[in-house]
Parts: sequence; C-alpha cells; structure tokens
Amino acid sequence: MELLSPVGNFDNLIAAVQNGADAVYLGANSFNARANAQNFNDEELKNAILYARKRNVDVHLTLNILMFGNELEEALKLARFAYECGVSAIIIQDIGLAREVIKRFPDLPIHASTQMTISNLAGVQLMEKLGFERVVLARELSLQEIANIRKNTRMELECFGHGALCVSYSGQCLFSSMVGKRSGNRGLCAGPCRLDYNLLKNGNAIDNGYLLSPKDICTLQILPQLMDLGIDSLKIEGRKKSYEYVSIVTKMYRKYIDLAKNNPQKYKVEEEDLKQILQIYNRGGMGTGYFENRQNIVYPEKPNHLGIYVGDVKGINAKKKQVTIDLTDEIQMGDVLSIDDKTSYVSQIIEGNTVGEIKDIKNIKLNDEVYKIVSNTLNKKQWEIYKKEIKKVDISCKLYQEGENICLELYNDCICVKSSVKHEKTDVNELDKSRILCQIQKTGNTIFQIKDADIQVEHLKLPISSLNQLRREAIEELERCLENRIQRKSDVKIDVVQNLHNLKKQEKPKINLFLQKFDEKINYQSLDYHEIYVPFKELIGRKKMRDCIAVLPNIVDETYEKLIMQNRLILDEAKAIMISHISQIEILKKLNIAKKVMADYSLNITNILSEKVLHDLKIERFTMSPELDKRQINEFSDDLEKELVVYGRTCLMTSKYCPIGKNTDCKMACQNGNYALKDRKNFVFPIVSDHINCHCRIYNSKILSNDYQNVDIDFVRIDVLNETEEEIHKIISAVKAGKRLTGENYTNGNLA
Repeated sequence: MELLSPVGNFDNLIAAVQNGADAVYLGANSFNARANAQNFNDEELKNAILYARKRNVDVHLTLNILMFGNELEEALKLARFAYECGVSAIIIQDIGLAREVIKRFPDLPIHASTQMTISNLAGVQLMEKLGFERVVLARELSLQEIANIRKNTRMELECFGHGALCVSYSGQCLFSSMVGKRSGNRGLCAGPCRLDYNLLKNGNAIDNGYLLSPKDICTLQILPQLMDLGIDSLKIEGRKKSYEYVSIVTKMYRKYIDLAKNNPQKYKVEEEDLKQILQIYNRGGMGTGYFENRQNIVYPEKPNHLGIYVGDVKGINAKKKQVTIDLTDEIQMGDVLSIDDKTSYVSQIIEGNTVGEIKDIKNIKLNDEVYKIVSNTLNKKQWEIYKKEIKKVDISCKLYQEGENICLELYNDCICVKSSVKHEKTDVNELDKSRILCQIQKTGNTIFQIKDADIQVEHLKLPISSLNQLRREAIEELERCLENRIQRKSDVKIDVVQNLHNLKKQEKPKINLFLQKFDEKINYQSLDYHEIYVPFKELIGRKKMRDCIAVLPNIVDETYEKLIMQNRLILDEAKAIMISHISQIEILKKLNIAKKVMADYSLNITNILSEKVLHDLKIERFTMSPELDKRQINEFSDDLEKELVVYGRTCLMTSKYCPIGKNTDCKMACQNGNYALKDRKNFVFPIVSDHINCHCRIYNSKILSNDYQNVDIDFVRIDVLNETEEEIHKIISAVKAGKRLTGENYTNGNLA
C-alpha cells in the first residue's frame, strides 16, 4: 500500500519524502482545491518533481477544481508542463478536462479526485471506461463497501486515511459558494461547516455547538484491515498543515504500514505514538470516520486543534499574570497552552507547575481545563532531520583499472554512468581493497547509498582526494542522468478551446417543476408546467403521476441501488430519468433501461468539454450548475438541451452524517417534525433527511430567484421544497412573466 503525503510547500515536501512517503500530492499556483495553500510556481513545481522522483517518490499534481470555459486552455498548458517535468500522475475533478488530458497524454496516469464523489462500484467502473487509472474514493465509504468495490474492479483505489473530514460529500457542497461567494469546488472553501449552529425542531432549539464540524480521522488502529482490503494508496490530508504535522504523521504511518506488512502478528500501536499524533493536530480526539461508525463523527465543542490535556487551573495570580496548574502531563518552555480557548506561549515556568505571562488572564477561572496545543520539544525534533538525506536510493558500483585509468561505474536500474582518473605513480600509501570500498561508499549527504560493490583491484596507489573526486563525479553524472530520465518531451499542442455556441434561441423557455419532496396536500395535476421531476423514493408505492421524470438521488449507495433494482418498474413507467451523479449511467445500463436521460446540476458541468462528455454518454439535457454566471452559461453549445433553476432553495450539502439522528436517538425522528440549523446571524437552513439511507440534505436559508433574460436556455426550473399550492401558482406566474422575486428572503446566487 502506497503512503501518500500532503505537500503545501517545499519544506513540507522535504518532511514527507525524508520521513518515508512513497508519494506526495501538491498543487500549482492555480487550478487546485487548496488555493489558499502556499503551493508551487512553475520553477518550484519542476524542482519539487525532480527532488521527489530522484528519490523514487511519486508526485501527484492536484488539478482538481471545476473549470470554467475560459480556463481550459491554461489548465491544459499546466498539465503539459507538469507532464514534461515528469509528474507521476494528475488528480482531476472536472470530467471534461480529465478526458482531454487522458486523450492528449495517454501515458500519464489520471486519478479521479474525491471531488468527483465516487461512492459506489458503478462510479469506479465508469471511471475505468473513461480512461482513469485510479479513483480516490469518497470518504464516506465503510470497510464493507470498499471490500465490495475491491472485489469487483482492478482499478487502483485510494482512500483518505488520516486528517480532516468534510461533513458533506466532497463535490456535493455548495454551502461556501452560495452563502459566502467562495466556492469549495473551486478551491476557496470558507469552511461554513466549522461554525457554530443551533439545531431547531419546529422552530425550537434542541442542540447547539459546532454541529457540522467533524473530528479528524486516524486509521493507525485499523491499518491491517485497510491493507487486507487491497487499497492501493492511503492518503494523509493536510496540504495547509505545518512542516511538523507532515513530518510526524508521515513518519508514524510509515512505521505502522511497515509493521503491518512485515510483522502483522505483533501489530500494536504504541500509546506514545498516538499521543504524538494527537499533539500535532486533533479535533476533539480522533476516530476512524465512516470506515466503522457513521455517527461518531462530529465534535461539537471546538472546531479546531484541541491539543493534549495537561491539567486544570488550581491557582490564579492576576497581578503577575500567572496561573498554577494541577498537572497531569509535563510542560516545557516554548510550549503553547490553551486555557478557556485562550492561547499563551510558555515563556516562564515557576516552581514546575506555575506558568507566567498568561494573556487574557481576567477570563481564566479556577478549574479551567488546560491543553497543550504546541509541544516545543516535539516540534524541534522534527526539524533536526531537515535537509538530512535519510531517503537513500540504492545503487551498485564497479571499480576497475582500464589501461592507465582507474574507472568507477555506478548503476541505478537501467542507468549506468562512468567516471575515471589517471592512475599516476605517486608516493602515497597503498590502499587495499577494504579501504577502497570504505572510501567509495562515503556517499555522505547525497541521495545515494552503495549496496552492492564490485572492487576489481586489490591494491591501489592513489591519493584519497582522487578517489573522492572519482566518486563525486560519478554521483553528479548519475544525478544528471536521473533528471533526464524523469523529464519528458512533448509535442502536444494546446489548441484554444473554441466557443461552440451557435445562434441564440428564439423560443421562450418552457417551465419545469422539480419536487424536492412530495406533499400529499398539493394537487400537482392542477399546476401549469411543462414537465415535472419527482424524486425516485417519492414514487415508491404511488400511482403513476402525469408523465413525470424520475429523479435519482445524488448519492446511490448499496442500500439505494438495491431499492432501485427492486422498484425498476418506476423507471420503466417514467417519461424520462434524471441522474444526479454520472455513475448512474452505469446503473441504468445494468438495468437495461433505454429512456431519455437528463443530468441534474449536481454533476457539476461547468464547461463545454464536460458538456461533450455528457453528449457522448447519450445524456440529452443538463441543468446548469449554480456555480455559473450568465456569461458562462451562454458559452455552452447547442448539442444538449439546457435548463436553468430560476426559483428554489438550493441544496447546500449532502451529508452521510445526520445531526437529527445524533441528537434525537433517531427512530426516524426526521419524519416527525421540521428541522433546521440556525447560524450565528440567525439565518435558518432547512434540513431534509432521506430515511432510506439516512443521508441529510441541508438547504439554503435564502430562496434562489433569478430572471432568465439574456440567458440562452431551453427550460427554466422551479424547485419546490415547502411551498404551498397557492404559493407555487404565484411562483409559476412570476416566472412566466420573466420576473424574479426580491426581498430579504431571496438571493440570485452566483447568477450575476
């Protein structure tokens, strides 16, 4: 199993490589999902790739955001540059960009990002057909679900094994984009899930705290199980984390992967190692995420680093800014403590457990818990190895005499280099074979170590300096040869992506109605619409509606797929089928259902290359992504029917974690009452839970309302959540008239 470490800058690259990573993933200055990390410019990227690959460490470039049409050419140029530098693989979210890179660089492995929300076997199988070499699986999969996927595919599988979780399925979150104008799908997530909320039932608060803030995950305890599953790569999250974090976490996972591989009978994680992991970063302790327990996910008390508990405050001297701590663990000068969420550097230690120079001491109370959030001693140890060459590459050598020259050959895989010096008669002491070998093996702080040596001379009269020169020149030449082997030549031309758009449509868009859920009190047949979309689960057990379009959910796990198989008659009778994830193409093929297929906005189609993928998959209509503005919408071709949501509450996130079930002892509590989250600004976000698989959908506090003037589309769509029949009639009338609803309850989202 490959150990894949995060790299946000060159220091962290050194930390990852020297502490045992098999591969690293990093981003360039553009087009990656951690836009706020330090990242790498072109020259730094080239040097980073060479640094890692010369040490037999693979480099995966994160080109993993949704692309707008005007960015495609630059993204392709970046892919070509990385290819020429010798990158090992590229991680991509955008389906259109991915297919274009696969076509242009067929020998470059492309990995499907976790942002593509591949959460079932069908998704993995489709990615394989599209030419991907690896899938980064959704973080929400259990051990059993991964085992089933592994059993049925030969695709490389990658899983997140340590670090931060998103509470939403990655790639299915619009929270930051719609509320904060910072798109998570574009690498600019503002982290609304890390804020505090009240959970409301029928308008009354029943819980509060950081209700959407997941703990970090740590899989050290279950590493043998993950390895037995046949996972190809274990990924550590943290491209924005510190050098110390990358160093410690990489070192620990290297240690225990090797232990599980070489001595599985004695596999046990040492308490001191777990303590180091918790010390460097944890959110309320750590769990195994969705691998084992889907509900023990969130830590509602604090959204950031908790640190290690070291005791309670038992004395306060406000005048001297000193506190006395009843210590349960040691503290050292230079540590950072957190008391009542206030941080203080330990710059004075008086009598062992009294700490001075405490800031905000007026807010500290007796019995407050004290946490060490930075260990100065632990961090110092990580920097001790900085720039020490621990990651050595094994090479072989042969030293022999050729005429008047002494020659040294070095071998690395298929590379052979040769250096020589003239063997002149000198007065220096004669070197025997063992001394020659000892001197040749002194590779010092280079990346090489000689494991196999063939010394073909018994005695040698040669200055030590000449022997050193012989070794140095050979090593320098071997490094140059390695660089040349890593880098590639490319004659691939990056064409300007043409705007394929034709003439503007003359007809007025038809109005479609989309039901987020079914309301028995509404006579939908009386409403004036062209077509109606109904969620698949709402059609189970109901009489056939008037030519409805059956909508599959954006997440189809094993439970849901079985339900679809058992109720395939619904799909047979439907006028058409709307898929909400690209993997559902494979599910429909398996069912042998030949229907008109449409794609919801959750497929994240944001450019004409991705539109072309839908066209080639025989999808006939797609709904515009809420990430797009009017200009970007008008850049699409006329190959497919286009639909725009002009009214409705946008689904901000889909989560496998359900705050309702966590706080109500479940028993399908979501079916008995109206639930919502209220934020610190008193905005209320409705929650709708799917009782079939307990997925939670959180909707925007404000209602999207857009006009469709100067937008070239075929259909406008009204999304209905809790509206009454009378309200729906009024909304349809307003949309027909081309009006948008205004006021404090409405937003036009990103459609500027």
